[in-house]
Amino acid sequence: MNNIFKILKKNIFVTVAVVVVTIGGATYFIAQTFINGAGIDDSSSSSQQQGENVDQTGWIYVDGGAGTLSGFDGYGYTYIGKSARGTEAYLAEKGATANYDLSSDKTGTYRLQVSLSDDAGHSNGARSATIFVNGVQVLHYDHTSEDTKGWKWYTLGNVSLRQGQNTIAFEKDESTTAAYVMDQFRLIPQ
Repeated sequence: MNNIFKILKKNIFVTVAVVVVTIGGATYFIAQTFINGAGIDDSSSSSQQQGENVDQTGWIYVDGGAGTLSGFDGYGYTYIGKSARGTEAYLAEKGATANYDLSSDKTGTYRLQVSLSDDAGHSNGARSATIFVNGVQVLHYDHTSEDTKGWKWYTLGNVSLRQGQNTIAFEKDESTTAAYVMDQFRLIPQ
């Protein structure tokens, strides 16, 4: 097996590994992308934040489990961490906020996409959230109930990043019977 990885590292290969897991009737898709034998979770650049990765195209990926929580009293169902779905930001209460620090190599416009989970068991708007970039409200996720059957990517719109350090925060709009559940997000240069 080690010989195979040595060969792969010498050449440019892109591999996507997908695992399908069924738990209690729900199906979860777990995907991992490998480039040159290194998983996309390999952040070797010292300028990157923990849980943040920049690929060869300049896309910035941030793991939902790499954030910090604010905006709630610590009681309830809100958390950032591991679950049966993987690492995630699970924002259940009004005002619960997942905060992320990231760095950008250049000032510019980026398309923000989020990977969310929904079970179609709650009314529209129950998982809505407001997005802040560098402390300014810039986007809103208007939840429409649907069964994502695991994770699904949503495009929220364009944001402006400055060169160097930036912050992105996702804040749950209301306390409802559902949570804003985010696995990761990515920023795509425009």
